[in-house]
Amino acid sequence: MSARARAAVPDAALLVEDAGEVTLAVADAHVGIEGAMAARGVRMDSAGPALEMAGEIAALARRASARRIVLLGDTKAGTSRITAAEWDAVPAFLSRLAGAAETVVVPGNHDAGMARLLPDGVSMTAPSGIVIGGTLLTHGHAMPSENLAGVSRIVMGHAHPVVRDASSVLGGRRVWATMVARRGAVFASSRGRLEITVVPSFNRHTAALPGPRGAARARSPILERARRGIVSARVITLGGALLAEGPSALDGILW
Repeated sequence: MSARARAAVPDAALLVEDAGEVTLAVADAHVGIEGAMAARGVRMDSAGPALEMAGEIAALARRASARRIVLLGDTKAGTSRITAAEWDAVPAFLSRLAGAAETVVVPGNHDAGMARLLPDGVSMTAPSGIVIGGTLLTHGHAMPSENLAGVSRIVMGHAHPVVRDASSVLGGRRVWATMVARRGAVFASSRGRLEITVVPSFNRHTAALPGPRGAARARSPILERARRGIVSARVITLGGALLAEGPSALDGILW
């Protein structure tokens, strides 16, 4: 039986339930983002936001009785190196989580050098991620191997789904993006349908940064392929309200 997945309304976190065990998945914490924010004129304490996020995630894990916390990539903000802020902030962030539940890091494109920042009790997966009950938990910046084509669902981060329409009262708000696509559009060797859930960034400050535009936001090969085979899609607010539905619902959200 496949795992069940549901949003931890009203938070930017997903609960994956399999065989009586609960996994809490969050994406794009971007610990150390303060440098990028400072470049845009926003000053933030370097340690405060990370520890605040860690406290929120740990509390969510405890409320859900989660056995495991999975960080879906881009746990840190720096891309090609470990920044000065990350040397202290990332281990402190991870240690706080490890005190609440088993903590697993899925590497993302911002996680260069992450292995050097892992405290005791925190593990890191291969770049492909981790499979729980037929659900692939991955970052989304790289295409999973065809060996994983049998999964029923992909849960990913990376794309930072937000409402991009500046004229909307919800402009800049983080949202959930979900779709069902033809499996063959994503994994050429497979048939049937595949569910994809794009988890909003847990770090609320990422919405203030400019997001990449293009064939698929943040150049996710998973989303680029899935777009060619969308059967249905939905955009849902963090509060659980349906914002848009239909094959074109993700326009302006993911691409």
